[in-house]
Amino acid sequence: MAVKNFSLKDIQFLADSYSRSGDQVAVVLFQTIQTFYPPGKNPENRAPIDPLEVLKELKKKSILPPENKDQGLSWLNSLRKKLNRELFDIISSQGNPAELIIGPEYTFIQVV
Repeated sequence: MAVKNFSLKDIQFLADSYSRSGDQVAVVLFQTIQTFYPPGKNPENRAPIDPLEVLKELKKKSILPPENKDQGLSWLNSLRKKLNRELFDIISSQGNPAELIIGPEYTFIQVV
């Protein structure tokens, strides 16, 4: 299967669709990761996002992961997996036509 391109518009479409149906904490994670994508930049060229930065941003939004660094990173990875399961589920309902998920580097990637 050929690799498809995706844009900030695809991410926003997914955000609009997912925010209505997703788990509340997973939606906050999605929205947090989305803030690392500035307007006008190609999202496919985004450098890896430091998971500690993601945790810091989640805390600002009143999502409180475990205080221990290793437990916090493990919790974040579990939340990312939950988010991805939900993103996979909405691919079939056309809520995620670009087939985006969150990769292990906390960036948007395509399932192809």
